[in-house]
Amino acid sequence: MRTCVCLLTTLLLVSAMSAAAFADYAYTFQVPVSVSNLPAGSSVQVECNMWAGPNHTGAQVAAGTSTTIAAPNGSYSGTLTVKDTATTAPGSYACWVMVWLGNSAINLTNGNPPGPAPSWTGTMVISANLP
Repeated sequence: MRTCVCLLTTLLLVSAMSAAAFADYAYTFQVPVSVSNLPAGSSVQVECNMWAGPNHTGAQVAAGTSTTIAAPNGSYSGTLTVKDTATTAPGSYACWVMVWLGNSAINLTNGNPPGPAPSWTGTMVISANLP
């Protein structure tokens, strides 16, 4: 059994613009990611979604992804940026790391972020309520 480590360390909400000033809610997420022991040819990407209510309830109001970054030699360590814009005030968000091999996110079970695939370790999802 091969063990791959995928660590999503912390999430920093960098900017939230007022709806009154810009008619929507724009957020920039800076997500530090460190992955290792990946198969050759892998790449890394972060997706962040926002929901209208707390704790991922209500309608999904925004979704965004970072640039996909190659993981040469089976590893990557750096910060990926995701920009999301919602037309209604978001109540919560979640971000997760995806490790791609071709067209498949190999670290997720059936594309489900909370369900990492067998033999994967580390934190792959981080979420919080917004003020």
